Amino acid sequence: MQMLVLFIDHYKCTFPEVVGVPLKHIIVWINDAPHQYRCRQNFIKVASVEARHPGIKITHRLAVVDNFKGIHDAVGKDPAHLVRSLELMGTRSPTGCAVFENCFRLLQKNQDQTEWKKYETLLDARLKNKGKFGMDTRTVWFVTETKEEQDKLLLKYPGRILLCDRSYIRDTHNEEAIKDTTNLHEVCSLATTVPTSRQPVWPVKVSNLPCNCPHCIIDSTNDVCVHSPWRKSRMDHMIEAVEDEELTEYSLSTLMKLNVPELRRRLRGKHLTANGNKGDLAKRLAEALAEAANTLHLNTPPSLQPFPTK
Repeated sequence: MQMLVLFIDHYKCTFPEVVGVPLKHIIVWINDAPHQYRCRQNFIKVASVEARHPGIKITHRLAVVDNFKGIHDAVGKDPAHLVRSLELMGTRSPTGCAVFENCFRLLQKNQDQTEWKKYETLLDARLKNKGKFGMDTRTVWFVTETKEEQDKLLLKYPGRILLCDRSYIRDTHNEEAIKDTTNLHEVCSLATTVPTSRQPVWPVKVSNLPCNCPHCIIDSTNDVCVHSPWRKSRMDHMIEAVEDEELTEYSLSTLMKLNVPELRRRLRGKHLTANGNKGDLAKRLAEALAEAANTLHLNTPPSLQPFPTK
């Protein structure tokens, strides 16, 4: 879901040029991987999209196992097969960047390189073989985690290098997930304005099953879908976690006032280990904050101090 933000930025610019209308609604289809996609961090990004992309709605759909096969399924097999074939022919792909370069050169396709546009122009009956998920184009991007690497590669591959900034992962208050998250297969953003409260509350519409009826294709948040009772569609909300702006003294005693989920969230946001009891978490966070600010204030007895006071 980190990458979704970058793709929205890309298509906000290209969509009006290609289709002739502004981008307003995005339907994301993904598989049902519970730890990768079915999580509160992804859902809070969907719910809060209005804060980053005003006027755009997202419908986040997770695969239903018995009815989801299509051109999009297992698409990762294409680059894997290409890399394997190239290796047998003596062309190496020793790094992730090398894989991208080979895929960029050999896997990308535009509309002129596929038959679907021709079939559409000629009203050829074979167009039906494209189905709902057929691809007119295939575009290859490469994701970096540092700005330096992105800037370097952009010189050679303009518009194809994305930066995934993991320094801050949006999360929910007290790591609270949507009720019955394990049963959800669709999450829709609803907000049309950004909450002004310090602790933003984002409304969402959730369903146990996705729907492709004419009403839901046009507007996933509609209230006329005849399948809603069967899908168990319902309104819910997510409370976004925010940094404590008043926390200016990073003493161990102050950090001990935070609950365990909040301590773990802040540690993960700094790419630090989030295992251990509350005391361990608070000490680890105090050390990281003190190192970052080059200052430390400990208001606890020496026996509890994790390292000497500077």
